[in-house]
Amino acid sequence: MAADWPGATKATDALARMLDRFDLLPGRFELAGDETGKEADIENPDDLRELFHESGLLVSAGRPVLVYIRDHIVMTPDPLTPEECRKVHFTVCRTLQRMADKGHFERYRRTMSESNIYVIDVSSSRGRVSEVRMRLDPCKNCLDNVRYAGYSHGMRRHEKQRIVKAFDARVIMEAMRRHLRRFSKRDAAEPFGRLARVLRELMDRAVSLDPAGSPSGYRRSFQKTAQSYKDKMRWICEDCGVSLYADELRYLLHVHHRNGVKYDDTESNLQALCVLCHQKRHQHPIGFDKGDERKVRRARKA
Repeated sequence: MAADWPGATKATDALARMLDRFDLLPGRFELAGDETGKEADIENPDDLRELFHESGLLVSAGRPVLVYIRDHIVMTPDPLTPEECRKVHFTVCRTLQRMADKGHFERYRRTMSESNIYVIDVSSSRGRVSEVRMRLDPCKNCLDNVRYAGYSHGMRRHEKQRIVKAFDARVIMEAMRRHLRRFSKRDAAEPFGRLARVLRELMDRAVSLDPAGSPSGYRRSFQKTAQSYKDKMRWICEDCGVSLYADELRYLLHVHHRNGVKYDDTESNLQALCVLCHQKRHQHPIGFDKGDERKVRRARKA
């Protein structure tokens, strides 16, 4: 820090470290305009390229932004899912670079929203257009750039999907803001490496790790939160109504995150579900065997 403030004394340097610890250092970027949460269309190729900051982030008026495609075409009558939708970008990834080169700029919108919910226009095969609010998944190239929660293109599919579903715009936006505050020209040679370190430091304080060492996406306090929530629900599945209050059955009641964001432990986002009902919410195995299934089915008949 002393190098950033010429002539700084040791006392000043210590103060700087303290301010940095509490994230109170003044930013190096002017936060111009009143654009928080607002969206805007990207109207030409230059507008898209102007978001490409040397820090590796997408930046507008000194603030980090997210970029997504609002127009979606649905060819089936089934409800739209995040897997079918176009993705949200937060770095200067190869996908955006390719789109800028091709001139596909008119399809993008920028936003500063951290709600994890986006407004999209869905066109059906019959040409009807409807406005829908829904969660969108992040761009996997962006995740790979910053190694979000350890993400890598070389991971197994179910591991990658777990991280995609746990993605939280609030976490990445906070990491981006911190990255910009501390960014300097010397960091431009390795922008993603530095951003990945900032993100990792932030997430290490917010989430825990599985015993195997892979990121689970849960807060360290989740086990305690889940226990309290199941106590409040009297160990009854909120879907099928089965009671799993008996000590030997309690492990068969899980706490599910309704919006898929594992960091979000607000009570309205939690749901107590038996393992059978919980499995219906996921496309991957959640860890129970035939014996557990029989126990739940017997409890349902009791």
